[in-house]
Amino acid sequence: RKSMKKRHRNKSAACRRTLLATGIAAALALPTTVWAQTANASLHGMATANSVVTAKNLATGAIRHTTAGGDGRYTLPGLPPGTYQVDAGAGTEHTVTVTVASSVTLDLVAADAAAAEGTLAEIVVKSRHPVEVTTSEIATTITQREIEVTPQLTRNFLEFADTVPGMSFQVDGKGNTSIHSGAQDTSSINVYIDGVGQKNYVRSGGISGQAGGGASGSSAVGDPGNPFPQLAIGEYKVITSNYKAEYDQISGAAITAVTKSGTNEFHGEVFGNYSNEKLRNATPSENATNSPKARAPSEEYGASLGGPIIQDKLHFFITYEGKTYSVANSVQPPSVPGFAGGPVDVTKVLPASLLSQYGPTTNPFSEHLFFGKLDWEVSDRDRLELSLKYRKESQTLGAAGQTAASAAYDYENDDTRVDLRWQHSADGWLNETLVTYENTLDLPKAKSGNSGQAYIWSDPSSFFTLIQVNGQSPNTYFQAKQKGIGLQDDLTFSELHWLGDHTVKSGVKFKDLTLDGSDASSAAVYYYYVTSKGVDPNPFQVQWGDKVVNGAPIVAESKNRQFGLYTQDDWAITRRLIVNAGIRYDFEQTPGYTDFRPQPNVLASLLGPDARTPAGATPHTYAQTLALGGININDYIGNGHNRKNPGNEFQPRLGFSFDMDGEEKHVIFGGAGRAYDRNVFEVLQKEATRAVLAQPTVQFVNASAPPGAGCNAGALSATCTTWNPSYLTPAGLQQLGLTSGATGEVQLINNHLKAPYSDQFSIGMRNKVGDWNTSATVTH
Repeated sequence: RKSMKKRHRNKSAACRRTLLATGIAAALALPTTVWAQTANASLHGMATANSVVTAKNLATGAIRHTTAGGDGRYTLPGLPPGTYQVDAGAGTEHTVTVTVASSVTLDLVAADAAAAEGTLAEIVVKSRHPVEVTTSEIATTITQREIEVTPQLTRNFLEFADTVPGMSFQVDGKGNTSIHSGAQDTSSINVYIDGVGQKNYVRSGGISGQAGGGASGSSAVGDPGNPFPQLAIGEYKVITSNYKAEYDQISGAAITAVTKSGTNEFHGEVFGNYSNEKLRNATPSENATNSPKARAPSEEYGASLGGPIIQDKLHFFITYEGKTYSVANSVQPPSVPGFAGGPVDVTKVLPASLLSQYGPTTNPFSEHLFFGKLDWEVSDRDRLELSLKYRKESQTLGAAGQTAASAAYDYENDDTRVDLRWQHSADGWLNETLVTYENTLDLPKAKSGNSGQAYIWSDPSSFFTLIQVNGQSPNTYFQAKQKGIGLQDDLTFSELHWLGDHTVKSGVKFKDLTLDGSDASSAAVYYYYVTSKGVDPNPFQVQWGDKVVNGAPIVAESKNRQFGLYTQDDWAITRRLIVNAGIRYDFEQTPGYTDFRPQPNVLASLLGPDARTPAGATPHTYAQTLALGGININDYIGNGHNRKNPGNEFQPRLGFSFDMDGEEKHVIFGGAGRAYDRNVFEVLQKEATRAVLAQPTVQFVNASAPPGAGCNAGALSATCTTWNPSYLTPAGLQQLGLTSGATGEVQLINNHLKAPYSDQFSIGMRNKVGDWNTSATVTH
């Protein structure tokens, strides 16, 4: 590789074309659209005036053209990341590699022309892998090389983002993974695969499929599965601050990835990892009981293949990755004081049917990931891409501690996405149209229809669970679904000249989605006392899910529509000063929130007399009681007309970069902007689902109840119920719910709900020192 001793940069020629303000307004007002956050790259620089600039992808044969302006400036947007041969005529050939979502400067000046001016001592670099230094984004690119050689704990491609300042990728003891940006939670993240956001609209976790199978609304977020097959990821870029206006539904980091495509040569990969219980030590429980090791195979395997269907025209890429493993656990009595000041000897108080459920156990997990892609170079102006992602997971959760394997539950996690993209380019502009379909499901479900039984040790000084079998409590089970289609279209103008050079990108988005959510079921758990005499024959308590509003659905549904509009301008005022100015606006209709009305009995309770008013005190309503604490209950009561969807989500974003010496060796950059996220539906749904499905707990009269329990034979309370064997049936529980006066849980959301957002500020400097590239930034 030859190096350049002296490089001449032509000064900007006077603008040969002037755009009237009305012309600019007309360009910005064109019917443009986007929520396709591009993963493609762009090239720009200087060439011979009015020359034809050609870029050819060396792997696929795809060709793109543009014409340099009268002052020699050119821009080639919408290039899939890869290695290109670029030229603007004889003697200007360069081979350059562009990365995901990057903008690279490449000057194309003929050697003889430059030499004639006496400005070039040696030829310009003929092959290079340039580093993007003039962006105002705080970003790091994870290359294919890093993905291939960096050690990792999982096959989750997002794990490499842990190397990015401000990012944290975490793996817990059960293999669940999660990713955070700064001090924000996982929901603030958005991941874009080939420009399509993978946002989870119903649950936390940021992206679909990564919330895990824990109870709805729990603080624990994470899933052991991989959101996308790593073999299909080409490279990705992590933007932690100052992303452009095209990025939406985000308040933390934006991660934009590009998938691999087939090339003119067949290429494939195969991998496999295997482990089992023979390759690990015995657990403390296995050692203590001299039990054989619980079977715990762990396998990861996959393969990919890509190649041509028609040379230079039509290519394919397919990949499959599978993962199976088991988390080794144990079920054992609790290590707490029992009678006689020591641990409870369960062998003396529990029957053999329960004792057999103690011991080592495993929670198995399996995942199947498939990705397929066709890309067709219809012409040197048009490109079509069709891709399919299919993810299916099954997992057993809950078997550990005092929860037996028979009380564990299954978790289903499915994610299907189909994307069709059409890219059309011409001199000076580029259009990208994208049609998407998505269908995801999170669904914990009971292993059987049996009711659960929990066995509680009871004596005057201790009260704790010895073991739970056959089922879980009703709040373990939930449902979360999102399904819908989207239409988006990007339009980029790359040859606008007015007080400098502009690359203007504008767009609008539309998405039609159905969101479903519930956070409980009709499961039942019966509680039995265990004393030194053994297990009491009758339960002392039951908890179950009881539908208390006839005709009301347990699953809440909301038919949401999302709209977005943005425009952004990469304005090169000079070769050294670049300003990125943009603004976006987002709006989402959520009828599940705006149309919600509390049930009449709830309104009567809130607005009627407060039953807790002391005798002799002035009567007042429950609303007046809340007002004493500063709460106006009318701010939380929806009537179908007084709630509006957030409508002020204007998001200005401004960035700059200044090349101090004109050689991209010392660049100052910074910016400021606002970014709106969205409210997850699992929170909004609680108004509807908690009100119609109660989780009553009824206590029965029981002679084994410890003193003070309230339902022992010597101290009955008004809430105690006499046990009846019919209560072991669903019909009996339904009757018990009616006689106990069970009601739903009331959760109300403020009528003036807002969407979460972040305001971001940064200033920094990039330097090239020898072969080193450095960057130091202060962000807030």
